[in-house]
Amino acid sequence: MSSIELSLLDFFNHHKGKINRKELIKSFNVKQEELELFDDALNKLETLGNIYSDDFGYMCFPNDDDLVQEKLHINKKKEAFIVFKNNVIYIPDLQLLGALEGDIVIVKKNNFKINGKEEGFIKKIVKRNNGLIAFEVINDGKIILKPYRSTFNYKVNLDKQATKKLVTGDIILVKVDTITNNQYNGQFINKIGHKDDANIDIRTMIMTKGIDIDFSDEALAELEAIPTEVTSFDMKNRTDLRDKLTFTIDGATAKDIDDAISLEINDKGNYMLGVHIAALSHYIKPGSTLFNEACNRANSVYLVDSVIPMFPHQISNGICSLNPNVDRLAKTCMIEYDVNGKVINYEILDSVIRSDKKMTYEDVNKILDNDTLVNGYEAFIPALMLMRNLSNKLNKQKNSRGYLDFGDNDITIKTDETGLPISINPVARGTSEKIIENFMLAANEIVASHISNMQLPGIYRIHDVPDKSKIAEVMAYINLMGYKLIIPGSFKNPKTVQDFLNKLAKLEEFPILSNLVLRSMKRATYSTQNIGHFGLALENYTHFTAPIRRSMDLITHTLLDEYSTYVDVDHIDDKEKALQEACTHATIKERLTDEVEKEVNEYKMAEYMEQHIGGIFESYITYISRSEISIKTLNAISGKVSMHKINEAGLYFDSHNISISTKDGDICYKIGDKIMLTVTSANKEERSINFKLVEDLSKIKVYKKTRN
Repeated sequence: MSSIELSLLDFFNHHKGKINRKELIKSFNVKQEELELFDDALNKLETLGNIYSDDFGYMCFPNDDDLVQEKLHINKKKEAFIVFKNNVIYIPDLQLLGALEGDIVIVKKNNFKINGKEEGFIKKIVKRNNGLIAFEVINDGKIILKPYRSTFNYKVNLDKQATKKLVTGDIILVKVDTITNNQYNGQFINKIGHKDDANIDIRTMIMTKGIDIDFSDEALAELEAIPTEVTSFDMKNRTDLRDKLTFTIDGATAKDIDDAISLEINDKGNYMLGVHIAALSHYIKPGSTLFNEACNRANSVYLVDSVIPMFPHQISNGICSLNPNVDRLAKTCMIEYDVNGKVINYEILDSVIRSDKKMTYEDVNKILDNDTLVNGYEAFIPALMLMRNLSNKLNKQKNSRGYLDFGDNDITIKTDETGLPISINPVARGTSEKIIENFMLAANEIVASHISNMQLPGIYRIHDVPDKSKIAEVMAYINLMGYKLIIPGSFKNPKTVQDFLNKLAKLEEFPILSNLVLRSMKRATYSTQNIGHFGLALENYTHFTAPIRRSMDLITHTLLDEYSTYVDVDHIDDKEKALQEACTHATIKERLTDEVEKEVNEYKMAEYMEQHIGGIFESYITYISRSEISIKTLNAISGKVSMHKINEAGLYFDSHNISISTKDGDICYKIGDKIMLTVTSANKEERSINFKLVEDLSKIKVYKKTRN
């Protein structure tokens, strides 16, 4: 936060009652030339929920017992609510003020319950989510719009000219904003498709989130000036590294390859690691339409069987992809390590490379983990062995400084030619994945340190220290399950959390328990203010190694280009402000992408389970509440078991031990337990999967009361 924002926060924390802008300006003695910055700070604090401004312009600090600012949720039953401090506050229809799913709202709590539910009413809509709603068209001489896969519950008025060519079954995207007499005014954006189209639901999910699928005509026109192969002119003033043994390691289906690696021993007996990253900044310049659209998208979106790229395929899969046996421009980070894996020296170069082979994780793992010879890899085995050796030493460095390893929650979903999911499994990571992770992490750290040492504006990937109360609460919660682990007194040093995770790692339930700890941590973000990365236990970290897929990496490349030639010291503050705006935008887009990818995965999981009704799956209990048991199958599919059937069997939710227990208090099931389930129902549109326990619960044998 800026100094103005911090000062305002401190003021509102201590100020009693409300104050308007005029009085606030007088209290802070704000000069005319400072008004714009002052108002910007006020607006930002209001958007973040740090202050509340009423309809009359009076501001105050939201009180936990009175005013709450949170995201509005609307469930499948079209019940509106917010979640505050693990409490649900419901908003009756007549008190919504036209607010929609995902809007940031100020809610005034009633502080009493109606029909057992705590209720409140919306005082103000602080920020619209995006106002994008999908509708199914019914054209029976008159256009009728029916919300499609949406909790939207209002009538909408559209320009008749925009809809006259639509037919029954068309799915359209509409942007709504203002509401009059319980009817929204809508703007027709475009046609998503037809309800009978393959993958129409996924396309709808993507477009209603505001994710661009197509590129503008202006961006596509700029492709004409970008070459399809490296020219001699492009190679001028670049270090020629084409004679070094270089290769890429990616997934078998990867086409947008933005990193390659090389490794050799120099004449001093030290490792010389080359991390070669596609030089997009040579072709994509700031101010161009392609650059601007990439920054607006912020990242590529990877779905089950497709990708929505940050750049057109001519770039991402063509001239900027480090394909084998062709010349490619790169930005190379050469790092010299001693025999123990300690950095001795580094150099950041504009280079030209020629990858000798496109390898896959699967093949390299066969060689390094299974000692299996793979055809076509014979000449590369010594280099791969050397890379494994260095990677192992970097692993030791990571662990010694407090690197937090939460395991892996990624899944892989394979589909047939029609898009129907045929298998779902957790991602298995072997030595090859660890090599790439360690080498990319090393390059990102070097580049971050390089820019930090220049004391010039830069972009950093930061991860703040965890909130002590939140992580201690989760650790206490885990102890409540019977694990009896010592909770650290401080969490400022990542090694304290690492030690806790190491103790959990010895347990079979580690994937479940570590995920609980992970959810209590703060999320990594982008910022110009370098506070370090807690999870990686690094003082300096940025994103540099994926410019095809992330705009922050591309911007980091452009900064390196700029700082190597000329620094405009007169506009440093302006640059830092612009970079921070880019960081904020990229962080928001990253969250949005995570949300979309999660929803698409849930959709495909439910679609998969629709084919396996009655099937039996071995699973883990991941959470227990009064209403349901959350589970995850061994092949990483999430679902739930209703508490209703469990209650019928004479078993109950035990809030003290977070378990399912008998009336006498004997524990039958706890989080982390492995159980056998059968699928009772699945609904891809609702992204829901329901299970029941295979065992006869009325005859279940109590196997433990507490854990050791």
